[in-house]
Order: sequence, then structure tokens, then C-alpha cells
Amino acid sequence: MGKGVNVVELYGVGKRYDIGVTGGHRVSVVARRDGKHELYVFDKGNEEPLAVVALDEEEAKLLAAVLTGTYFHAR
Repeated sequence: MGKGVNVVELYGVGKRYDIGVTGGHRVSVVARRDGKHELYVFDKGNEEPLAVVALDEEEAKLLAAVLTGTYFHAR
């Protein structure tokens, strides 16, 4: 995948994408086969997440659009 992304197959569940971010923190996204996603935020060197956000398929798509700058608000 892209630089700084580690992909882990979660058999029977989906895939986990681990992304290293500034300051040694980590963000993990679990993309489930059923379309649901979970976003985990980890502090540097800690295996317990600081935050966990569960997203349905539409929420995940909206977040992705905002993060990539492709979100357009119809007036």
C-alpha cells in the first residue's frame, strides 16, 4: 500500500490498516467485511487506544471524503 501504511489481514473479519503519524502516535482503521469501520487512535508506545470510533459505511465514506478534500457541500 502507501508509505507508512501497514496492512494486516484479520481473517473472517476484514483488514486493519495501521498508519504512523506525527510524534510517534498511531491510527488504525479496521475495515470489516460487512461495511462497518472502526477508527482507533493510539498514543506513542501504548497498545491501549486513546479513542475508538465506530462508523457505518456511509459515515466512513463521509470521513474519507473530508480527509481527502473531496467533500462538496451542495447548497
